[in-house]
Formats: sequence, C-alpha cells, structure tokens
Amino acid sequence: MATQFNPWDICDPEFEEIDLSKASGNNGVTGYGTVGDDQVDMRLDAMPDNYDSDIGDDVVVGNSDNNYITTEEGCDVVWGWDGDDLINGGADKDVLYGDDADSDGDVIGDPDYDDGNDLIYGEGGDDLIYGEGGNDDIDAGADHDTVYGGSGDDEILGGTGNDYIEGNSGNDVIMGDDNDGYQYDDGNDFILAGSGDDCVDGEGGDDCIFGEDGNDTLYGNSGDDDISGGTGDDRIAGGTGSDFIDGDEGDDEIFGDIRQGTETDLDIGSDTWSGVKFEFIGAADVIFAGTGDDWADGGAGNDEILGEEGQDRLFGGRGEDYVDGGSGDDSINLGHESDLGLGGSGDDWILGASGDDIMFGDSGFGLAGQYTPSWTASCFDHEGLSYDEGEDGCDVMGGGGGNDIMYGEGKHDEMWGNKGDDTMYGGTGDDLVKGGSGNDYLEGNEGMDVMCGDAGDDEMYGNDGNDYMYGGTGNDDMEGNAGDDRMKGNSGNDEMYGNDGADTMFGGAGYDYMEGNAGNDWMCGEGDDDTMYGNDGDDDMWGNAGNDYMRGNDGNDEMWGNRGDDTMYGDAGVDTMYGGNGNDCMKGGDDDDYISGGLGMDDIDGDAGNDALYGDGGDDFLHGGTGDDVLTGGAGGDVFEVHLTWDGLSFSSADGNDVVTDFDFNNDNDVVTFVIEDQTGSTSDTDAFNALTGATSVVDNGTDTVISVGGATLTLLGIAANAPFNFDSLETINDWTDGNHQYEAIDIIVNEGALVEI
Repeated sequence: MATQFNPWDICDPEFEEIDLSKASGNNGVTGYGTVGDDQVDMRLDAMPDNYDSDIGDDVVVGNSDNNYITTEEGCDVVWGWDGDDLINGGADKDVLYGDDADSDGDVIGDPDYDDGNDLIYGEGGDDLIYGEGGNDDIDAGADHDTVYGGSGDDEILGGTGNDYIEGNSGNDVIMGDDNDGYQYDDGNDFILAGSGDDCVDGEGGDDCIFGEDGNDTLYGNSGDDDISGGTGDDRIAGGTGSDFIDGDEGDDEIFGDIRQGTETDLDIGSDTWSGVKFEFIGAADVIFAGTGDDWADGGAGNDEILGEEGQDRLFGGRGEDYVDGGSGDDSINLGHESDLGLGGSGDDWILGASGDDIMFGDSGFGLAGQYTPSWTASCFDHEGLSYDEGEDGCDVMGGGGGNDIMYGEGKHDEMWGNKGDDTMYGGTGDDLVKGGSGNDYLEGNEGMDVMCGDAGDDEMYGNDGNDYMYGGTGNDDMEGNAGDDRMKGNSGNDEMYGNDGADTMFGGAGYDYMEGNAGNDWMCGEGDDDTMYGNDGDDDMWGNAGNDYMRGNDGNDEMWGNRGDDTMYGDAGVDTMYGGNGNDCMKGGDDDDYISGGLGMDDIDGDAGNDALYGDGGDDFLHGGTGDDVLTGGAGGDVFEVHLTWDGLSFSSADGNDVVTDFDFNNDNDVVTFVIEDQTGSTSDTDAFNALTGATSVVDNGTDTVISVGGATLTLLGIAANAPFNFDSLETINDWTDGNHQYEAIDIIVNEGALVEI
C-alpha cells in the first residue's frame, strides 16, 4: 500500500544556494573588468580563465577551461562555453548561458567540445538563464527569472520572485523558490519539468508545475498550486493550500496535502498506527487522477477527487470530500467527516468512516456526469471530467460509524452499514444489504436481494424480485412487496408484510406481527405471542409456541396453532385449522371448513358453510353455525351448542342441520347446550326452558336421536333410549340413566348468563 511521502526522500536537492566548492575550478589567472560596458572573450590568446567585471553592461565568453565568471551590476550577457563553469550574474537583468549555444539551443562554438557541468547564479534582477548541456546547478536568485535547464540532470532554484522554469531533458531537481523555508518572499512560479524523471518543488507561492514526460516527483508545497503530472508514473503532493492536480497519463500517486508524523509506513485513513499519532496539513484540493492505475489521497480539507480511467485507489482523508472512481475497478476510502463517494463504472469498493457519508456504487443516477469542479486550473486548460458511465459494476460499500446513505444502482452489489442509522438502496441486480448496528432503512429494489438488519430497529423493503430478509436483533419492520420473498424476524417484536407473491415469514423470538397479503403465503410465529393475517391467497400459518392470533381472511387457508392458547379465524374460503396443544378459540368463517381442536379445552365455531369440527382431546365447545355441519367431540366432556333467538312468542335459529358423531352419555358426559338470545329481556331461565321444551321436537328412531327447534336440527348419532324408555322430549333425555349414574345432558344459557342445568 502506498503511503504519504516527503518528495525529498526520493530526490533531495543538495543545496540551498550555489555552493562554490562544487566547481572543480582552475589555477588560472583572474581578469578584472572596469566600470563600463566590457566585452571579454576568454577564447583569445593571453586571456585569463577567470573574470570579475565591474559596473556596466558586459558581454563575457568563457573558454574550454573551467571558468569563474562574475559580472557584478549591469545587464550582462555571459557564455560559459565548454568546461565546468561558475557564473554569477550579479545585480540587474542578465542573460547567462552555461555552455556555447544560443537561446534556440544551436551550438555557436565548437561542437566537438563537451558541455560542462555548470554552476550558475542569477542573483538580483529578472534574469534569463540557459543551463544548456551538462548537469548544471542553477540558482536564479531574486526577482522574476526565466530558467531553461537544457539537457542533462540539472538542479534549479527559482529563488524569490515569480519565475518561469523549464527543466528540459534529463532527470532534473527543480525548486520554485529559494528552499530556505520562509514563504514571505516566495513567488508564483511557472515550472516545466521537461523530459526525464524530474523532481520539482514549487515551494511558496501559487505555482504552475508541469511534470511533462518521465516519472516525476512534483511538490506544490505552500500556496494554491496547479500541477499536471504529464506522461509517466508520477508522484505528486499539492502541499498546503488549495491545489488543482491533474495526474494525467501513467500510474500516479497523488497527495492533496502533506502529513505530519514520524512513521513512514502509516496507513492512510487511520488515526493511529503502532501508537504514532499524526494529522494532515492542507486545504481543499481538486484532484483528477487521469488515466492509469492511480493512488490519490486528498488529505485535509474538503477535497474533490476523480479517479477517471484505470483501477484507482482513492482516499478522501479528513474533510467533507467528493470522491468519484470513474471507470475501472476502484477502491475508495472516503475518510473522516461527511463525504460523497461514487464508484463509477466497474466493480468498485467504497468505505466510509466516522461521518455521515453518501455512496453510489456507479454514476449516482447521472450525478457524476453533471459534476463540475469548484475551481479550475488558472495556468492550464483542463477539459473537466470526461465521464464515460460505461457498464455498471458489482460494487462493495461499507458505511463506517456515521448515518450513511448508499445506492447500489446496477448489477450485484454488497452494502454494509456497520455503525450508525444507515439508509441503503440495492438498485438493480442481486444485492447483499446488511444494516449493522443502528436503526437502518434498507431497500432491495430489483433482483433477488439478501437483506439483514442486524442490531437495531430496522425497516426493510424487498420490492421487486424474490428477496431474503433477516431482521436480526431489535424490533424490525419488513415488507417483501413484489416477488416470492422470505423473511425472518429473529429476536425482537417484528412486523412483516409479504404483500405480492408467495412469501415465507418466520417471526422468531418476540411478539411478531405478520400479514401475507396477496399470494399464497407461509407464516410461522415461532416463539412468544404472534399475530398473523393471511389476507388474499391460500395461506399457511403456524403459531408454534405462545398464544397466537391467526386470521386467514380470503383464500383457502391452513392454520396450525401448535403450543399455546391460540385464536384462529378462517374467514372466507375453505379453511383447515389445527389447534394443537392449549385451549384454543377457532372459528371457520365462510365456506366448508375443517377444524381440529387438538389437546386442551377448545372453543370451536364452524360459522357459515358445511363444516367438519373435531374437538379431539379435552373438554371442548363445538358450534356448527349456519350450514349442515358434522361435529365430533373426541375424548373429554364436550359441549355441543345450538344457538337460538327468542322473541317472546317463538324460537328461531340460523343454525343448520348438524350431526354429532360421538355423543357419549356413559364415559364423557357430553352435553347439548341451547344458547338463547332473549330479545324481550324479561324471560327467566325456567320460563325459557319451558318455552324451549314446548317448541322442541325430539325423535328417537331406535338408532339416533334428532332434536329440532326454530329451524335448527341436531342429530345425535348412535344415541337412543333402551326399551321401554324412549327419548321424546328434552326432559326424557335429562332423565336418562344407565342404572349406575345419571346426569343432565341438556343445558341452557340465556343472554350469555350462567349455565342452567334443567
């Protein structure tokens, strides 16, 4: 992993100013000029090898030896000619040539002589300096200078003032100012590094730096700098100030700022590493990484970072950053504060940190194409973002510690909210969306998505596709919407809505609420007291443990109460209900239902339709309701109800022609109870029974006993009196005895009052 760098760890210029000891020098004679405009040609016979002029506009031409030339004040022109020369322009505007070429680079001397390694010092004035051939050291000095390094590996100091510097060919080291660490007199420099692997430091001022060809190291330092890496694999640091950086071509490493810290291999994006604390120093930067597989870190400030083409690694650093991977498979670390990240095209990886971040796996629904930088370079034209949205990728996003918003957009994405209350949208494709800790909002949208709320009270929507949703801990809300969805609440009091499609829901631990809605749904309450509504479609509901409430509503539903005291309503459709263990309350509703109470004291009402009711084990209450029903009490002392209405003159009933298959006098002590609604409000229990006795027809055909009243018929299969007895009234049924014991098998209840044994 690349780390923040100090450019001079790579290419440290060895000077703060011209070091005269670096020149090889000579033991020749030194000539001295006079006040006035001198013209000196050291190539002539009897001329000295060294020259020190006086005031005046002098022209000095060196020779093939190693010359020392100092011109003092005046607008001087100097050619060092061949050899390793030291040239000091002195005050005023000078034109200084290290060798024997003119300003166009054409050799005006003997081409057979080698270019020298010259030391040139412009000193004061707006100087024009040509290093030409050889490995030259150039210090332009004060004021606004123009420097051309020429061929060779040159070291150039612009000095104070606004300088124009071209490194030309060779591996050059260029510093825009005077490398003294003070910024009060630093200028706004224009630096062209040229070909070769160059090292450039703009130092103070608002500099324009062009790396051009080669693998360059470029450092803006202080000031608001514009830096272009050019071709090659460059390392660029903007330094302090608000910088505009264009990596251009090649695999570049770009840093918007500088970093304090003693450890060279600290991981970017962390606060500490191996106990070493550090911080970034700098301002808001605009970084275009360019083509190639780039590495860019904005550092401090509110930065804008664009990876453009290639497989880039981008770090927002500290500050509220805008980071766009562009095309290619990119890795993005948004860093601290609240950032905006876009993966762009390709399979991208985006990670937030402590802030409230917004992340888009791809182009942000066209947001990337609308981007314009907050400012542009002042010294070169940048075309802005040339953004080819390309093909959406399979992206991975991690939220970090804040309240993050994530959009997967296209293809198959993974989103991890981690800490905070996060909002995540899966988009198209089969997505994995995981909320993490916090109260999260998740949408799968298109595709077959997997969503997990984890800790916290989460809200999830599968939307299109066959989705999987897991609530995790907390009280979660889930809606499957379109498709055949699968939901599991896990722990907590969860709410689940299948909506469209054939959905599957598991409540898990806690008091859960489930609605299947459209489609043939499957629901399981699991632990605690759960509530289930099948609504449309043919639904299956399983209460399991707990006292559960189940309602089928429309469709042919199947319900299993299992353990606990459950309440079940079939409503419309041909429903099947199994109470299981516990004291269950079950009502079939419309159509022909099958109801089995199971173990326990169950209350079973067939309601409308021709129903089959089974009490099974326990002392059960069975009422057929309207329609022709078949009632089987099973083991235990069961009560078979006939519901009547008394208006003071006659009885009426909405019950149909019901059959009791296992009425038992001997072992179970089953009972027929007439439940009477007295509309007069003044009939006593005895008067009600007397009226009922007079209005009831009891027929004993020798095999079965048929009881008819108010339009309702109850047939007790296999029940007949032994001769000479005959069941011909309710009284005779109550008077029946087998010789061992006697009990009254006919009871009444008036207006939901106390049970009255007749």
